[in-house]
Amino acid sequence: MFKDKRFLLADMDGTLTPHRQPIEKSMIYAIKSLLDLTNQHLGIVSGSDFDYIKEQVLDYFTDDEHFEGIREKIVCLPCNGTKVYQFIEGEWKKVYEVKIEDIFHHDTINNLFIDLLDLQKDFMVSYPTSVVLQPPFIENRGSLINWCLAGRKANQETRKTFSFLDKEQKVREHYSAALKEKFELIRKKEGKTFTARVGGQTSIDIYPEGWDKLFALKHFDPQKCRFVGDSCYGDGNDQPLFSYFIEKGCAWCVNSATQTEEIIRDLILRESKFSNGT
Repeated sequence: MFKDKRFLLADMDGTLTPHRQPIEKSMIYAIKSLLDLTNQHLGIVSGSDFDYIKEQVLDYFTDDEHFEGIREKIVCLPCNGTKVYQFIEGEWKKVYEVKIEDIFHHDTINNLFIDLLDLQKDFMVSYPTSVVLQPPFIENRGSLINWCLAGRKANQETRKTFSFLDKEQKVREHYSAALKEKFELIRKKEGKTFTARVGGQTSIDIYPEGWDKLFALKHFDPQKCRFVGDSCYGDGNDQPLFSYFIEKGCAWCVNSATQTEEIIRDLILRESKFSNGT
């Protein structure tokens, strides 16, 4: 779909933006400069759905005076690239989508929801917290199911409390392992199954096996891409893309959006149309 163009592929939460917070002004103009001064394009590859990417990033690129021609160089790839949005004729339009329902029967999907609700109850009993959790806990994004143990409407205090608990007691690692056991039962029954990976600060992303972030490469020429993400090891949802590109020497694992901004500014210095870089 975009195989003739060069792309910086980037995760969103923790990479382009702080977790579940808007993009910062300095990052907005770093991206604008990258797309304006080099022949790079930007692909936002997120486990989040389009509405979250729009809220945290795209809504800050609406000024026609400053961003004319820039939005056309941004490709939005929600749910690991199982959806694709482009800025066409003045608006963001979906140009590609696959769905879990295309390959799994609705009974299998509904039974998975039951399992997730049972695990959510187990979490709330086994790991009592000092804050009130904020349901809903499960969101069906069509091509990806997001299980947010702290709750989809959790405020920053609740997210930070859960994140500390998760780091101390490896909560999501524990429940990811429990899910893998259930997924093996699905495989034995249907010959295909799901994958679970840690996403953001509070979530576990669940999707058909093979629909991880490597799925996004279907839309690009990998030889013309680089990748930057923050959840790059273990069961982190950036791990598949990071592992693919780090072997080629064109991937970065960051701890914050500030680090990503530094990488972008370095790319501008090396690849600007007005420099001698390659």
